[in-house]
Amino acid sequence: MTRTDQNTKEKQEEVDALKTELIAITKKLVFQKEEKTKRATELEIAKKELAFQKEEKTRRASELEIVKEERVFQNKQKTKRAAELEIANKELVFQKEEKTKRATELEIAKKELAFQKEEKTKRVSELEIVKEERVFQNKQKTKRAAELEIAKKELAFQKEEKKKRAAELVFAKKELVFQKEEKTKRAAELEIVKEERVFQNKQKTKRAAELVLAKKELLFQKEEKTKRAAELEIANKKLVFQKEEKKKRAAELEIAKEERVFLNKQKSKRIAELEIAKKALAFQKEEKTKRAAELEIAKEERLFQKEEKTKRAAELIVANKELVFQKKQKKKRAAELKIAKKERVFQKKEKKKRAAELIIANKELVFQNEEKTKRAAELEIANKELAFQNEEKTKRTAELEIANRQLIDFCNIVSHNLRAPLVNISILVDYLRESKDEEERKDLLKKTKLVTNHLNQVFNELVESVQIKQDTEIRSDKIILKDCLDRILIGFRSEIEAYEADIQINFNDVHEFYNPRKYIESILTNLISNTLKYKSPDRKPVVKIKLEKVNGNIILSVADNGLGIDLIKHQDNLFKIRKTFHKHPEARGFGLYLVKTQVEAIGGKIWATSMPNIGSTFFIEFKTQNT
Repeated sequence: MTRTDQNTKEKQEEVDALKTELIAITKKLVFQKEEKTKRATELEIAKKELAFQKEEKTRRASELEIVKEERVFQNKQKTKRAAELEIANKELVFQKEEKTKRATELEIAKKELAFQKEEKTKRVSELEIVKEERVFQNKQKTKRAAELEIAKKELAFQKEEKKKRAAELVFAKKELVFQKEEKTKRAAELEIVKEERVFQNKQKTKRAAELVLAKKELLFQKEEKTKRAAELEIANKKLVFQKEEKKKRAAELEIAKEERVFLNKQKSKRIAELEIAKKALAFQKEEKTKRAAELEIAKEERLFQKEEKTKRAAELIVANKELVFQKKQKKKRAAELKIAKKERVFQKKEKKKRAAELIIANKELVFQNEEKTKRAAELEIANKELAFQNEEKTKRTAELEIANRQLIDFCNIVSHNLRAPLVNISILVDYLRESKDEEERKDLLKKTKLVTNHLNQVFNELVESVQIKQDTEIRSDKIILKDCLDRILIGFRSEIEAYEADIQINFNDVHEFYNPRKYIESILTNLISNTLKYKSPDRKPVVKIKLEKVNGNIILSVADNGLGIDLIKHQDNLFKIRKTFHKHPEARGFGLYLVKTQVEAIGGKIWATSMPNIGSTFFIEFKTQNT
């Protein structure tokens, strides 16, 4: 082998070695495409190398310069495109997330709208029920008004009946005066009175039946009330359920907020990751500096290979190929950027569309909330109306109950207060029938007149008391105690004389006070009647009536030495209606009940002490009243 061939072979080996090295460097350059600073430094070194080789081949140097500049530009463009693509990819990911979020929000909004529509339907049905309830209550109101009208007519009718009875009593008085000397006619008169009593008993029975009907009506109304209460309970439960639904919705919104907070945390996490990436880039820059040092060594090697034209030619070929490849890459990146731009434009449109949809959904939600508030206000008004109507109903019921109580009280007062004078008349008539002494007969007639006058007065007062009971306030009268008690004792004169009763009165300087006259007279009548009715058969009756002032209030006490009451046994039933404690033909169980009712009506208190076979004392405390 000649020296020339050996040199050629060595050169070829060198060329191959250089080629291999260039390929390795090229691979390194491809691997380090994303490293801007490294490439810039490398090109600067190449520029210095080309300047040093100007004398060798100016044309090659200029071509390489152009290639290098093109490569630098393309690398920059590549990096720029990579960065833009990265941004575009991030934007796409973000927009996809936003899309998913908007889709979720729209789904929630749709569900909310659907729920609100259901709520609307429910509110409409509830308002319908409330309207029906209102219509029903108005009907009930009309019915109650009609019932009150009937009760008023009934009272008016009873007033007329009373007037008739009063007229009949006036007629009876005249008849008694006219028939003084005729015994037989008196007997006939008594027969008429008995028939009248039978008629009144029938009337009483009739009134009792009417009262039973009124009570049944009240029971029916109470049942209706209970039904309405149950319906209202159901309506309240519905409202509670809707409140719970509202709370659930609030909880779901709370979860959505927590989800948002979680996403914000994820964002923060991504920012932290970017910070780490920046640190990684800084580390790569350091690596680049290292690579620059390595390139410096490579440069020195290149300086050693200045005269190698083949290497440069190969480099130019590789550079040209690289340029072609980079142009293709450029076109590809341009196409990708166009697609990314179109995608971004489309995403922006989608974003605007979603934003518009969300605005519409928000407006709809606001409208629904306003509707909800309106419905709530309407329901509130309806509830208030119902409450008012219930109060009205309760008032009407209370009024009817008071009217019924007044009717019952009046009937009881009539039967109780008229019984004593009628018994006295009956006794006096019997005495008249049996007596043959003219003087005694005259005396008995005088007594009869006094008793009948008392009966007439009692009846007139009872008629007047009905008018008083129509008032919401009970009028107080000035009561002179002596006159009041004398007037009452006239009605019991025959019984007092028959039983030789001792009536002891002690006013203790209390001669007058203010209270309803009818009630005071009725109370004293009942208490005195009981002292005579339930006298002891072993001794003459002693009745002590005492009035005294204690702590500004007047205390009335009526004591007797009669049969007495076993309070251990009968304490709880002492003032109850139809409760009797002795076997007596005239015991009805109304007297003490009426006394208690009347005492309480004028704001007083009543209590008693009693022992069997010793006697009873009834105490009444009256509150001092002004005119």
